[in-house]
Amino acid sequence: INSGGGLYSTGNLYINNSVIGYNSSGGKGGGFDANFLKNVEIKNSIIIGNESVYWGSSSGFYADYVQVYNSIIDSNDGGAFYTFGSFSLVNSLIINNEGGIESYSKDSYIVNSIMTGNSEYDIKSSNAGFHISNSYLDGNLSATHFDDNLITSGDLGFVDADNQNYKLTPDSILVDAG
Repeated sequence: INSGGGLYSTGNLYINNSVIGYNSSGGKGGGFDANFLKNVEIKNSIIIGNESVYWGSSSGFYADYVQVYNSIIDSNDGGAFYTFGSFSLVNSLIINNEGGIESYSKDSYIVNSIMTGNSEYDIKSSNAGFHISNSYLDGNLSATHFDDNLITSGDLGFVDADNQNYKLTPDSILVDAG
């Protein structure tokens, strides 16, 4: 499959309460690829263990606006998200991917989210401006604007990260942090 190993879409895309996992693509978007869309919305979902030859192992987007809420993007062999449109990450976790978010377009937002353990970068961009608030990012950041309460180090206090239980313990530095 050249694009979208798990799912390929050319219409508006709404994913809710889903798992997209362990797919591969000979091109881009190992988990899914969404081309020339107005809106992509991902809620309460897990994107895990996908791979692609090119960028966007979990997903590649040519969409005007991408929104990710209450989701986990974990252990994808390549970048978590590659997008040319505005991007919002809210109450979500991007962890242990080859890369985090790579964006080349409009302003993007990261709110109440965690990006950690991504080997190459958390955010990579040459054109986009990221507005980041009440979030934890510990990797390589470029082209960013930090609005409020960015935490970059400390014990996250996951219950059992080795077994993908990413709930926070009461001792986590993130509890009541923003």
